[in-house]
Amino acid sequence: MSSFGARRRWWRSSPREAYGPDVVALSCTLTFNLPLAHRQIETCQCAGVPVMAGGPGFGPGGTWAYALGADLYAADARDAAEALLHRWPPVLCGESSVQAGAMEEYAALVRRRPELLADLAHVPRAVFPGLRTRSDIPGIPGDSGPSGGSCGSGGSCGSGGWVDSGPSGREHEEGTGILGRLLDSLAAAVFVDDARVFTGQLAFAAAYFTARSVEPRCLLAMTDALADRLRGSPRALDALSAGRRCLATWEAGSRHPE
Repeated sequence: MSSFGARRRWWRSSPREAYGPDVVALSCTLTFNLPLAHRQIETCQCAGVPVMAGGPGFGPGGTWAYALGADLYAADARDAAEALLHRWPPVLCGESSVQAGAMEEYAALVRRRPELLADLAHVPRAVFPGLRTRSDIPGIPGDSGPSGGSCGSGGSCGSGGWVDSGPSGREHEEGTGILGRLLDSLAAAVFVDDARVFTGQLAFAAAYFTARSVEPRCLLAMTDALADRLRGSPRALDALSAGRRCLATWEAGSRHPE
């Protein structure tokens, strides 16, 4: 028997009813939190406590919940009640299907996050020179010089700015957060080895920027820049390639609406 199984047997032979739960309900709303959810599931498993996962962050039908080792999945409170009524006690999953190589790539991305975020923030200005004079781009430090410049028609990012130029503007924080969430979603996609975690967040970012008159081609430039910096991470490159295809589909749909 593995040490994991031994821990479960020890816990179940102890008087858990006196001080421990019968089940832990774990919710995940945002997919980039999947690595954290995995850590919490592992903690419960070591204690021999079944985990019921729920929330859109675990993917359609709880795809990533089961991959992370959850014992049950419920899409909503009604499903949770039905599962406890008809599928209890659950068949314990035992271990997650997350691979060691994926964990290593994920850890490397987490370590490089500050560096990558700093690089990512400057990419739009490098691609669209007209942005260099603007101080209203979220997560992109303003260059010296007059503000108010705009992208030319050949490489327009739209007439509207991404954020308020104020240093404490709420939109500046939102923009910086979006770039950070893109990196976190890429890392989570590597962790579960599923590009949909990244492409879903990328589609959200494209919609966010489009609503603010910023063309999603800026995201394409950032995706290419990340691919150039992450050549040693095959899972990250796969996710970035899927992201590139996602953005191409988005752009085609925007140009030719049904």
